[in-house]
Parts: sequence; structure tokens; C-alpha cells
Amino acid sequence: MASNIIGCRDVVTPGINGELFEPRNEESLYKKMEDWIVHPDKVAALAANCRPYVKERYASASVHRAYYSEYCSLAGLDSSC
Repeated sequence: MASNIIGCRDVVTPGINGELFEPRNEESLYKKMEDWIVHPDKVAALAANCRPYVKERYASASVHRAYYSEYCSLAGLDSSC
């Protein structure tokens, strides 16, 4: 569970690996927390997705490929440079 702000929403995909609540909104946070208390099975499913989700998107090889592609693009070359 995280605030719906830059950075957090880049890592949390609602319903897949967590939930987002609106920043500075106590009611939004309260509703998300209440939902997790009432539906612990939902929390378990989200938790099970966390590691594979982050590993797939943020493993060093994936990050390196993304940087390499971006550098190639900035240099005016195709991504296979």
C-alpha cells in the first residue's frame, strides 16, 4: 500500500502487487486499510505477486537494457547499437 505519487505509482500496480491511496487523503487510506483487514486473502494474493513483479521489471539486466536502449536513442542510433 502506497501513496499515489511519483515513484510509488511507478512500482505499485493496483490489484497486481499492491494498492494506491490518494495523497493527503485520510479517507482514501482508511478505505484501503479497511479493505485489507476485511479481505486478507486479497493481501496474500498481492503479496505473492510482489517479488516476481519487481524482479521482472527492476532486475539489473532489465534496467541495463533500458539504459542501453535510451543511450543509443539519445546518440541517434537504433537500440541494437
